[in-house]
Amino acid sequence: MSTTRKFILVLSALSLLGGCAVNHSDTLARKPMSTLEQDQQLVAMGILPPSVLEIDAELEKVPPNSPRALQLLKQKLAVTQQQQNRLQAEDAQRPPVSVPSQPQEQEQRMCSVNNGSAIYLVPC
Repeated sequence: MSTTRKFILVLSALSLLGGCAVNHSDTLARKPMSTLEQDQQLVAMGILPPSVLEIDAELEKVPPNSPRALQLLKQKLAVTQQQQNRLQAEDAQRPPVSVPSQPQEQEQRMCSVNNGSAIYLVPC
C-alpha cells in the first residue's frame, strides 16, 4: 500500500482505539460505532468497496448464528481481501518514492589534549 493509504489506515485505527479508550473511561461518552458505521467510513475513505455495505445490510436481517450469516461473513471477507489485493497491485505499479540518502559521516578519532588548565578533544 502507498504511504498515504497506510497513514490513513493507521490514523483510522488509532482513532478507533482512542474512541474505545474514551468509551471505557467516560460514562458520558457516546455509544461506540457499529460495524455498519465503521464500514461506511472505510468505504468513504476508499479502503473498502461499496459492496461491503450491501453485505452489512443483509447481515442485519439474518440471525447472527445462522448459516446464512456465516456465508455473508465469508463473502464480506472475500470482497475485503480482493480490495486489499487491488490496492496493493495499484501501489506496486507506482514508482517507488526515493528518499535522498544522508551523507555518511566518517568516523573520526578524537584525542585529548591537556593544556594545563583544561582537557580538550581535538581530531587526531
